Amino acid sequence: MTNEADIKAAILDCASENSSLLVKLSSTSTAPSLLAGHEKHLTALKANLSEHTVVLQKLKDDVDSKFKRHRKLRDSTTRRFIYRATNMLAKFDAKAMKEEREYFDLLNEQSKAEKRRLLLHRDYNEAVEKQELLEREVQEHAKTHARIDELYERLFAGPTPGFPREDEREHRFYAARGKNETIKEAIRSTRQVRRILTVSQGHVKQAKIALRNADQKAVDSVFFLDDAFARLRRGNELITDAINSTGRIEGYLAPFLEMVAVKVEVDSYLKASKSVVDTAFTRENIVAAVASALASLSKAEEALERLATLTKQKEEKSLENIKGTARQVEDSRQELEQFRKSIFEKVAGFGEAAPAYTECCDRTEGFCEVSEEAEEEDNYAEEMDAPIEELVAPVPDPEVNSTRAALPDHENAEVTSQLSVEIPLRRKDD
Repeated sequence: MTNEADIKAAILDCASENSSLLVKLSSTSTAPSLLAGHEKHLTALKANLSEHTVVLQKLKDDVDSKFKRHRKLRDSTTRRFIYRATNMLAKFDAKAMKEEREYFDLLNEQSKAEKRRLLLHRDYNEAVEKQELLEREVQEHAKTHARIDELYERLFAGPTPGFPREDEREHRFYAARGKNETIKEAIRSTRQVRRILTVSQGHVKQAKIALRNADQKAVDSVFFLDDAFARLRRGNELITDAINSTGRIEGYLAPFLEMVAVKVEVDSYLKASKSVVDTAFTRENIVAAVASALASLSKAEEALERLATLTKQKEEKSLENIKGTARQVEDSRQELEQFRKSIFEKVAGFGEAAPAYTECCDRTEGFCEVSEEAEEEDNYAEEMDAPIEELVAPVPDPEVNSTRAALPDHENAEVTSQLSVEIPLRRKDD
């Protein structure tokens, strides 16, 4: 809207809608607090009902046990005869009366407990019904808030001719919300970095296992190094995976420049370990390359751990900061909304404007919530959970073996390295 007259005309057109919405808000304003209190009451009722059900079941078990003893004394003619014969019938009758009295006392307790449980069950069902009503009322209250937000944004968003103070408050609100969103983005970035680093750490750990296996195979092999080369290549693949996964964090490190240096350090160690593995073609080369690569991977692990610690610290700091920005957003939002309501009262007059209304719902907690990137997280989780495939070296070709036997050691090593590249590996499940 380009001028004050248009703004006032639009306000007058929406005055009745604004009034009805504010009245609806006022009538449902107690619902959120009532629901919060009622949920606690319902939880206590449910716990009480569960506890009383256990007590009642124990009473039923005690009644059944006591009744068996009472019936045994009541119906046992043999036992009565023995007591009569020994002139102890009075003692027997007293014992029987005691068991009967205790049985009826327990039966009376059970009856009272059953009535108490019925009352608790009734109260619980009534509380459930009341909670459903309160939840519907809270939903209606939230929808009314959303409709008012939409109405005010439609009328007042952007420059509002004739109401410069509204523009000032609007600017403060948007600025506070922008700061809040910046911190949320930083939190999302740190969480994404932590997920990626977990994947990278898993790749490095698996690569070290594969390289140790390669070293062991190289030491144990008498003639052929196929198994050692197979595991060496597997370790090389895992190092490449670690390099690639770590590279994913570059897009998230923009707000955290001090972490870039650690990331560069990680890359250098990973690439160093890969380069030495790429040059291993003999038993001595494999043993030396594995030792050097393991040393570099251990340094990469340490750097990854430092990077993960820095990332966690950044996330914790951002989570602390977001509380302050959320409070600023909510304060500026309430101030802006109250001023917009006052514009309606000023333009439309009390004949059309709603009665005085005070903000009932504080949205600070909502401005602290950070949405997650679920799809990316699932992808990283699948990659991280992928098991290490156990490799089986191919069966040596007899013709190749005869060729190896006729070659000098240095040429034999070259043939071995070529075979390890050209012959595909078989997996256990093939």
